[in-house]
Amino acid sequence: MAGIVDRLRAAVLPTAFAVALLLLWQALVVVFHYPKVVLPSPSDIFQALAGLSYGATNPGWEASALRLVDILIAGLRVSCG
Repeated sequence: MAGIVDRLRAAVLPTAFAVALLLLWQALVVVFHYPKVVLPSPSDIFQALAGLSYGATNPGWEASALRLVDILIAGLRVSCG
């Protein structure tokens, strides 16, 4: 029984920490109104990734996907330059 609890704890704690971190990030972006170019919210990033992978029906997903690609390309330029 102790082994199951230890394995469950090992899976739940990191997952809970990641969820809490994403919620905090989303709240900071919403509360302080950061521009999406400076700090996109986790939901914007997820929507862009989903738009790139599956195609989305929500209006504006194309702009989010293009913004994500621009951010990735800019990051590659900085890291390679």
